Amino acid sequence: MKVRNFVTAASAQSNAPAWLSSRRNQALGRLAAMDKPSESEEHWRYSIIDDLDIDDLVPATTYDTAWSVIPRQHVFQPADSSATGISDVISAAEAYARKVATKLKGSYSALAVLYDGILVVFEPGVGHDAGSHVNEGKGYVYDDTTSRDSSRDLGKGDHAGSKIILHAPSEAALGFLSLFNAHEWPDALQELHDAFSPEPAILRIPDGVTLEQPVVVVNVASTIPTPTMASPAIATPTAPTPAAAASPVTPDGRTPVSFSTLGIDLGTGARASVVEIVTALPSAPDTTSTDNAPDGRDGPRSLFMPVTLVNLSDNSALNYVNIQILPQGFWQLSHLHSLLGNGAQLRSLAASLGGTYARTVTESTLAGSQSSTELLAAYLGSANQVHDMRTVQRHVAKRTASNLLFVGAAGDQARAVYSGLIKMEPGAKRSDALQTNRNLILSEGAKADSVPNLSIEENDVRCSHASSTGPVDSEMVYYLETRGVKPEDAKRLLARGFFAGIHAKNPIPETDAWLTNEIEDRMQRMEDGNA
Repeated sequence: MKVRNFVTAASAQSNAPAWLSSRRNQALGRLAAMDKPSESEEHWRYSIIDDLDIDDLVPATTYDTAWSVIPRQHVFQPADSSATGISDVISAAEAYARKVATKLKGSYSALAVLYDGILVVFEPGVGHDAGSHVNEGKGYVYDDTTSRDSSRDLGKGDHAGSKIILHAPSEAALGFLSLFNAHEWPDALQELHDAFSPEPAILRIPDGVTLEQPVVVVNVASTIPTPTMASPAIATPTAPTPAAAASPVTPDGRTPVSFSTLGIDLGTGARASVVEIVTALPSAPDTTSTDNAPDGRDGPRSLFMPVTLVNLSDNSALNYVNIQILPQGFWQLSHLHSLLGNGAQLRSLAASLGGTYARTVTESTLAGSQSSTELLAAYLGSANQVHDMRTVQRHVAKRTASNLLFVGAAGDQARAVYSGLIKMEPGAKRSDALQTNRNLILSEGAKADSVPNLSIEENDVRCSHASSTGPVDSEMVYYLETRGVKPEDAKRLLARGFFAGIHAKNPIPETDAWLTNEIEDRMQRMEDGNA
């Protein structure tokens, strides 16, 4: 069955930059010829994608009225000061993002806030030089509508005066995006994202620059169409206020979908750390802890499709942590795609905790010789959550190395899904790949599926994969009980030990305390029956 209604309902967005309109039209052309995703396809096996009706989706935000600016003082100058309601929505998103950012231990180089994929805040952390792009206390502005760069003197390196740049790009972004056009599993949902995602926010770290503290990106999704940016063809309600945040219900009962694209582009020899927090503007009362109680297999009440693209030039290094804490009723279909040059290094950790159905596709392409990647993930499911992790370790050049460790636990009636592929392509001689998936079953109703795969097209390589799924060891629980530990505390201690290997490898230690607290809080709620 072809995708039709969503394309018809969405605006043509004629005010978008020409390069983005062209890219959108190409994606729409491909989308129109594609079938809807199905669980009968191998890369959707074990998922619940059949519960998603693409034709029931409506864009949470379209940008027909003002592509170049959003009415917010931090990054953009107001395009229309009379725009009704949008300021309250953006203010609520900003306030919530700052609250989330305070959960991290230590300071950060800069804070960026994306709201439905649009950059609304980018500012230096406390104690950092604000640079010269300040507009009388109103924050940072872009030079013009065709090349909008926001720069900071935050880095240290061989180049005097070097800056990091968050770029709401012009046509230069097209070259960056084209690096990631090839997907292992192309389908209609990827084309849907490419057709309706706004301009990407691309964080650029110039050659030789080292950031000593992480950049924090809070990626906030809305749950209803945003008033003044929505196409006139799509009905929208009155804007919510910060005290009464968005409710995931559209006027016609359709499902709002948000898109975002974050690019991370490191120059030769650059080194940086980035924390990306994926969340949504919550319903009152405001809280950074999410209630994961799902609404069953009835499809999403809201859908978020964040894409993060990482390009590492020769001899650069990136530490990256993604923390997903979406609220109940949300589906997440996310994609992390990294491309590594000669001698480049990537260490990443994805923590999937929220949402009703959370699917994360991680593709890492080692295109440069002697490049290396360490891919980590931790996920915890309660109630009827489904955490669906798919990975591709693609070795293209010689003497490359990848090490993957994905660890998850499922309680109540939750499910964990892992499917991983190691690809050794021609030319990947003397390369080494390791893939490990471990699943802990916390209750009789929980389930885990683990499917490792190898595709080897080169000689003189080394590959290995390992998978394990099992319940909490009853003998270990008994051992702890004989030493005075309560049964529920014993299970929590064993689960903490289960995730200890991930914590020990965390590439950004500033996030570790928060992740530990989030995991233990969710386990406590499972034990109390409040998951």
